Amino acid sequence: MVGYPGGSATDIFARLCAERLAGSYAPSVVVDNRPGASARLAVEAVRATNPDGTAVLCRPESVLTITPHIHPATTRYNGLTDLTPVSAVASVPFASCVAASHPSRSIDEFLRWAEDQPEVPYSSSATGSTPQLLAELLAKQCA
Repeated sequence: MVGYPGGSATDIFARLCAERLAGSYAPSVVVDNRPGASARLAVEAVRATNPDGTAVLCRPESVLTITPHIHPATTRYNGLTDLTPVSAVASVPFASCVAASHPSRSIDEFLRWAEDQPEVPYSSSATGSTPQLLAELLAKQCA
């Protein structure tokens, strides 16, 4: 199960894994997308299944470690005890980008530029996501 829509990075990765697992792990492997609630719906769906190994969750670590702290009132699982990690399967680097027309060409130039701005907007994949928290950490360190 994947907590993100079809075509997302996690979905694409899960489909690649499913192709490799089909035949050796099970006769067929189906990717079941359960997007919504910052991937909590997929976690809850896997948690509710029979623990026989036929339901596997493909997700970034933040869904189990950070999301419960960002959304404590609506998270109905304990990311440290309700699921058993079986493997780390990918490492994803993060990059910060600006428009080609932006005056900065390095992080140092960007930070100098940002000091003179009343507000610096940014985007991230979701509230509580690793990119969002990295941006918040950068903003805090630069304040």
